[in-house]
Amino acid sequence: CTPYLGTSFHAVDGVVSGVQALAAPLAGSVVTIGAFDGVHRGHQALLTRAADLARAEGVPAVAFTFHPHPAKVLAPARAPALIVSVEERARLLLAHGMDRVVVQPFDEAFARVSADAFARDFLAGPLRPRHVVVGFNFAYGQGRAGNRATLEAAGHELGFGVDVVGPVDVGGVVCSSTRVRERLLEGDVGGAAQLLGRAPFLTGQVVPGDQRGRTIGFPTANVDPEPELLPCAGVYATRVSWD
Repeated sequence: CTPYLGTSFHAVDGVVSGVQALAAPLAGSVVTIGAFDGVHRGHQALLTRAADLARAEGVPAVAFTFHPHPAKVLAPARAPALIVSVEERARLLLAHGMDRVVVQPFDEAFARVSADAFARDFLAGPLRPRHVVVGFNFAYGQGRAGNRATLEAAGHELGFGVDVVGPVDVGGVVCSSTRVRERLLEGDVGGAAQLLGRAPFLTGQVVPGDQRGRTIGFPTANVDPEPELLPCAGVYATRVSWD
């Protein structure tokens, strides 16, 4: 774990809050789309493919993600706890080769956008993609009506190609945010790290505690965590950095 004080994702260079925040349509791009919670090794395969295509085309690589998580709006009772904060998600996406990150506000109005309208108004119009990179189980648009076939059809009409990245297997387990959450909730930090491709971390602000540690010679830093998912109760060795 690496707790440190974070800031709003709006202050992160290269990150915009929705396509409407772009100053002007891009001249071209390669776009990859997803919730990207945790930015695990499965996500990283998409990011690598998008970055490679973008470099070959000489255009920016763009990650298109959502906040809040779609399930928070569509099925709040079943919505997963987030592995990382939206700010850290954006930072991780940039660290894995993205030139820009679009954090699209997800609300009830956006949930009603059809698959056709999403491809036309949120991808082709503002981002001008030459390629769109998605995962093998990608779905989009109202009621998740859009899939690989509809995206390819939209790309044929609107001028972009579609690249589909298959599942990433880590030790016999298909890498997913769900599997990362399971490992962390079990206290299996090592297993989570294998799926993430890095050590799990928490971010947050240091806040006052009961100050018991200093009475026995071990003062501690109490962190109010930004992510929603915490590992199961236990004692963990950590490295700490701060801003």
